[in-house]
Amino acid sequence: MKIFLAIIFSLLATHAHAKDFSYNETFTCSPQKPKDEILGGADQQPHYKYWEYYFFSKSDNSDFVVQNDSKQYANFVKTKYIQTYFQNGGITSAKFKKENGVEVYELIEENESETAVNTFMLNKKAMTFTSRIRRGGKNYEPTSGVCYQHITNHKTK
Repeated sequence: MKIFLAIIFSLLATHAHAKDFSYNETFTCSPQKPKDEILGGADQQPHYKYWEYYFFSKSDNSDFVVQNDSKQYANFVKTKYIQTYFQNGGITSAKFKKENGVEVYELIEENESETAVNTFMLNKKAMTFTSRIRRGGKNYEPTSGVCYQHITNHKTK
């Protein structure tokens, strides 16, 4: 009986803090468009190149999730990652604003020693981007590339 009650309470607690996310637009940004036009997901990219790919899922109500370098950055929830041998720990989140027709996403990763902010600027008309990471007061060289819509956009509801 105690186990049953523990399961019920854990399900209720999880449900109370969870937010439904329903996306209707997906696109990928990378250094270059795939030559064979096959638009693969994160699981189809070489692991050492994960940091070069940005996988966007956007909803009708302005919520979004960006997956980059095996982490998710959402504008509606902070995501906690546990420090392991295989992955750095920290908390990720995201912000969005539009400036001069350019979509500006701030992908934020906080850990106990520093905060890193990846400013990702998307020109949706040209489907091009520029990204620059600032970590611990140091600005890294910007990267740029192209974005492409997925052939089949999804409706999750």
